[in-house]
Amino acid sequence: MAINRQVWREILYEAITTRVDEIGCDECYASLGHFAEFILQGRDAPRLMPRVYDHLIHCQECREESEALVAALRGTAHFAPPLE
Repeated sequence: MAINRQVWREILYEAITTRVDEIGCDECYASLGHFAEFILQGRDAPRLMPRVYDHLIHCQECREESEALVAALRGTAHFAPPLE
């Protein structure tokens, strides 16, 4: 079974961008609420929570969860008290 160039590029990219302090899906998931709040407040969530942001770049499943959470919160914003 041969692996094509794109797959090798993706593997290499993941290998060279791995961080010593990276978090896993469980820790990321536990932090998504805060990350989403920062986004909705217009704050710089990637700068404020770089480890979560880094995980979201590399993990499609968590990224999709994050996007869904932000969308859901935006959709219910008129029912919630304003964010400060």
